[in-house]
Amino acid sequence: MTEDSSLTLERPPVVIIRGARKTDLPELNEMITLLATFHGDAAAITPAKLERDLFGPLQPRHISD
Repeated sequence: MTEDSSLTLERPPVVIIRGARKTDLPELNEMITLLATFHGDAAAITPAKLERDLFGPLQPRHISD
């Protein structure tokens, strides 16, 4: 918002980002599939593959500064 504006805009809701949970897998799968479809691609992902990749023995590592 600029200093010369007389408008008061409603603030968007706060977004909370958290790590994925196993209970999120169906929704994550659906979002990935919809995004692929939107781009004209086919998603080869399944909830089982997501579980393997996100929660399996070789879990993603977070790199911090």
